[in-house]
Amino acid sequence: MVIKKIILQNFRNHKLLEKDFSRGVNLLYGPNGSGKTSILEAIGYALFGGKIRSDNLADSITEGEKKAKIYVEFSIDDDNFAIEKSLPSGSGKLISLDNTLLKINSTNEIQQKLLELMGLKLNSKDFFTNIIVASQNKITDLFTGTPSDRRKRFDKLFDTEIYRQIADGMIKAYISNLDNQIKVKTERILELNLLIVEPKLLENARDEEAKKNKVLVEKKLELSHNREMLEKEIEELKYTENQIENNGKLFENNKLRISDLQNNLLKSIAELENSKQAKIVVDKSKMGYDKYILLNNEIKNLDNEIVKLEKVSSQTDILDKQFSENEKVISNLKTELLSKSERLGELKFEHEHISKLIDKNQNEALQLNENLEIKTSVFNQLKFLFNYIESTENTINKYYQDIEVIKNRIEVNEKNITDSEKLSIKSTEIQIEIEKLKIKIIEKEGLKSKKSEILTRINDNEEARKELAGGSCPYLKEKCLNISGGSSSAEYFDIKNNQLQSDLELLEIELIKLVDIENKDKNFRKEQSQIEKSIQDNVTFQNQIEKLKFEMLLIEKNIEKYNLELLLTFSENQNFFKINNFQISNNNSIEIKDLLSKIHIEIDRIQNNIDSNKIDYQTKESEYKIKLNLINDIERRISVIDSEIDNITTNQESLSNKIEINRVVTEPISVYKVKLAELKSEQEVLRNDFEDYVSNLNSSNQINRFEDEIREFEGKLVNLQSENEKLIIQIESLKSHFNKDKLASKSDLIEKLKTEIDEFEIIFTNSVVELSRINSQIEINENNIKSRDEFINLINQLNKKKYLTEILRDNLKSMGQIIANKIIERIQASATENYQMISGRIEEIIWKSDEVDTYQVALKLKNGLLRNFELLSGGEQMMVAISLRSAMNSMLSNSKFVIFDEPTVNLDVEKRRALSESLGYILQKLDQAIIVTHDDTFAETANNIIELS
Repeated sequence: MVIKKIILQNFRNHKLLEKDFSRGVNLLYGPNGSGKTSILEAIGYALFGGKIRSDNLADSITEGEKKAKIYVEFSIDDDNFAIEKSLPSGSGKLISLDNTLLKINSTNEIQQKLLELMGLKLNSKDFFTNIIVASQNKITDLFTGTPSDRRKRFDKLFDTEIYRQIADGMIKAYISNLDNQIKVKTERILELNLLIVEPKLLENARDEEAKKNKVLVEKKLELSHNREMLEKEIEELKYTENQIENNGKLFENNKLRISDLQNNLLKSIAELENSKQAKIVVDKSKMGYDKYILLNNEIKNLDNEIVKLEKVSSQTDILDKQFSENEKVISNLKTELLSKSERLGELKFEHEHISKLIDKNQNEALQLNENLEIKTSVFNQLKFLFNYIESTENTINKYYQDIEVIKNRIEVNEKNITDSEKLSIKSTEIQIEIEKLKIKIIEKEGLKSKKSEILTRINDNEEARKELAGGSCPYLKEKCLNISGGSSSAEYFDIKNNQLQSDLELLEIELIKLVDIENKDKNFRKEQSQIEKSIQDNVTFQNQIEKLKFEMLLIEKNIEKYNLELLLTFSENQNFFKINNFQISNNNSIEIKDLLSKIHIEIDRIQNNIDSNKIDYQTKESEYKIKLNLINDIERRISVIDSEIDNITTNQESLSNKIEINRVVTEPISVYKVKLAELKSEQEVLRNDFEDYVSNLNSSNQINRFEDEIREFEGKLVNLQSENEKLIIQIESLKSHFNKDKLASKSDLIEKLKTEIDEFEIIFTNSVVELSRINSQIEINENNIKSRDEFINLINQLNKKKYLTEILRDNLKSMGQIIANKIIERIQASATENYQMISGRIEEIIWKSDEVDTYQVALKLKNGLLRNFELLSGGEQMMVAISLRSAMNSMLSNSKFVIFDEPTVNLDVEKRRALSESLGYILQKLDQAIIVTHDDTFAETANNIIELS
């Protein structure tokens, strides 16, 4: 993978940064705080999903800004891509620069596509942090630390910890859950065993109760039959009694209805006579009534016509009044029209005069603006030149000051450097002593362990002697195997313990010799630490001196560059100076500053004239607009007046026509009023006939209805009288067959039978309940037996599951180790090849990952012995670490891309040289490397140097 371009906008301290990168080695150089680490952070976040320093994305945005963007162009296998990330939203897009159809906006899909393009087989964030990036002085740190630290680091990196987590998490919890289920079900079986009864006992009890119930059922059927027969006889007697009673009531009701019908018949006969008298009156007054109605209609029609004519007359009066008012309005409008026409002529003359003055003012303004533009252009060009020259001169002066400061710092650092060679020799001597003491400390620990073992064996022998004294062994131990007890066993243990006691005394002597070994080791290590600090300080001072010299060299080159730029600037602007008659002799910013002051005064003068001209123009233009508005208003008003006069004149003609027509229409109104009075007088003569007809008409129409009612009442009377005669015969017949004493006797007998049945029902119910209880108990018992058997089967199944799960858990625990072994086996082979090419030696890199030596890196020497990573020299550690990092990079991805962040900080000369030589071979195998540095260690191998200010 090759990064080609990076653009940062409002990211960290970069307001806007754009840098181009090339294939091969890219050196990123700049002082502290210039944002070198921010560029690496942006690469990691955009391409690998690496973590921003703060969990809050908004913290990475430049202070005072709301949004930031990261844009990276890169290529993989000659395919070109670009990725853009926005903050604080975290959204992004990935596009192909070769294929416009490829455009991905989803964050998850972008990360998945990047993993695919780079061939990453692991978590991209961890890969970037641990493999792609080698941070300041931490190239070797990946392979150091305690076994526990290394296991956490590489299990996470190789993604093998997941198997242990599954085994100790989900699988362990599952086994625990199975144990709980087995426990719960076992307890349930014990509870069921307490509840289960022998089935045979329950079945015998059920058979006895069933026989008893059968006898009771037969008795119950007999009693029920007797009761039904009695109830049937009583029901028949009661039915006869009810018939007699109902027929008597019906007879009385009929008598009442006959009486009511007779009264209604008399009323209807009277009403019929009244209706016949009313009919004679209606026939007599019919002719007068009809004539009255005819006159009434004529009066109404004449009334309506008079009302209409009176409305027309009223409208004519209104129209007369409106006609007179319109005549006055026309006279007023003609007067106003004459006045407005005279004023319009005056305003047009004034308007034309102001227009000529405005044209003259505009011509003057154009001339002044042209002069101002020319002077302003010259001023701006000169101002730009002045700013550039002044900035360049200030930068050169600042560089000279920086050189003096750097020289002073170099002197201070040179004074602080002590004799490194003597310190190195002394450090080596102390290291040899520490290694010797380390062997003795290990030897001492071994002696302590042997002492503890001997004491344990002596105690075990004493315990065994006591146990065997009785002639029997409750448990077999190795030291008492085949010993039968008695006096021979006691002698056996005496010999053993004497021998062990002798060994113990020899160990005590050896331990006394090594009693102060830890204090010596501590003192040597303290002295070694002080020497290492002095050496480290020397390295720091030497690095600072080299860094300062490199900075001074860059500053001197920059001074030369800026001086040359000044000469070129003055040379390029000679023609500009000549055109504008500027006299420049010393080629510095002071002369240009004087010219700027003079031009500025002249520009101010022109600007004042323009402002004065503008005010005059605005005054005339305002007056011009006022006159124009007045002319427009008067012209509009004249037009409105003409239109109003025309409209009113037209309206007057229409009003005159309407008034004439209305007067013709209302002429017959007096004739209509006389005729109306005559009709009303004639109608009054016929009023008595009209009222007699209306008051008797309704009654005369009821004759037929009353005749129908009389016929209906007579028919109903005949029917009711006939029905009562039949009821008297039926009542006499029923009374002859009914015996009231027999009904009372049967009622007493059935009450006694009911009491007997109720008592028997209680006995029968108890028997049924008992039989049901026994059946229910049998069913519960069978269910309990079935449940117990099911729980036993479930426990067997759960035990089988637990056994298989425990096997699975053990396999999962070892799975991570197996996978890790396969991964590091391949990395180890590739790393050995790298190391042999870098060092020119035949040693092999051994990377162990068993439980004892967890991810322990060692170097296998010619003689076959292993030397652990911590015991290697600084140069050897650097070569081994870089060989392993390169192997992991190529094995776990196809990116061929690395970043070294200040790899030489705090390194002594040997380590720096080893790093430079080691990286030389590795860098040749990569597509691209980015090295953040402060010195020239990698200057010769760099293909591109990027400087940050």
